[in-house]
Amino acid sequence: MQKKKLTALLLTLALCLSMAACGGPSPSADGGDPATPAPVVIDAVDTYAAIPSSRDASVEIPIGVTVPAHAEGKTCPVAVLVHGFLGSKDEEFGFFANGTDETYPYESMADQLLSLGIGTIRIDQPGSGESGDDFRNYTLDNCVSDVQDAYDYCMETYDFDANRAAMIGWSMGGKVGPKFVSQNSNISTMVLLNPAADNGATSLLTAAGAALDWETLNAAAQANGEVFNETASGFVGRELTMSKAFFDQVNSSKTGDELTAFIQNGGHGLMIYGDQDSVINPVTYQWVIEHSGMAYLCVPGMDHDLGLESDRPDYTRIVLDAAVSYTYRYLTAA
Repeated sequence: MQKKKLTALLLTLALCLSMAACGGPSPSADGGDPATPAPVVIDAVDTYAAIPSSRDASVEIPIGVTVPAHAEGKTCPVAVLVHGFLGSKDEEFGFFANGTDETYPYESMADQLLSLGIGTIRIDQPGSGESGDDFRNYTLDNCVSDVQDAYDYCMETYDFDANRAAMIGWSMGGKVGPKFVSQNSNISTMVLLNPAADNGATSLLTAAGAALDWETLNAAAQANGEVFNETASGFVGRELTMSKAFFDQVNSSKTGDELTAFIQNGGHGLMIYGDQDSVINPVTYQWVIEHSGMAYLCVPGMDHDLGLESDRPDYTRIVLDAAVSYTYRYLTAA
């Protein structure tokens, strides 16, 4: 469906709902009471909260949630948005949510999905964003555990449809996300943005965005049990010490195999990547495509930042439009 036609349809539906909610039931053709009452419409939700972590009773997980307006008794499709290394639940410049920076003329991913009737669940992973957890606890297993906690909480709290669920992951979220999806067979759609989606860590040209090579940091962590990442610390303005467990879990990860199993089991998967990526080796993306059979979109000239830091809103728009359209297509068809 063309975008203009889709927008017109959505506006028409919204107008009908608002008339039903505000104007009360319309009379029937013969002047009597209508056969059925107008539906009660539950307002849209855009909220932030903190929930307890199941892995550590002293840890709270910051979450962000959007829920589209919907009729009482109905459920909504939902997408879990998983940020990358040094990211946050809203991501850079509001890419995931609350995009207000005038430098980038786009609506956030959460806002666009919301306008299409799809909710979102987002978290700050350990030691990231507003998380008060120690960054040493930033490991794949802990990230997946926290995402799972938020997912379970939101599925119980809000009117989300467990049979119409997607996951969208960026960068290291392309390792965390597929591992989470592998534990939730109901999630039918996956979109990965410049993902670290290989088996192991061969994709990482740099230490997840830091100007130190992976092998140097890995060797230090193996020798000392942890390693202080000076470059990454300078980037975020706080001290970041990475645990040996993080390196061990990334080195032994089987993301490519998880993606292959997802596709073979009938899942819908799209990978969007740039051929000028300076953090993830673009050769990895070709391997993922061949290994898993995922659909893909290559954005020529795009680096790892999706156009956000390089002041290329044209790249950002391509990524947003493709990710949102793909998610909408398969969740609404479910």
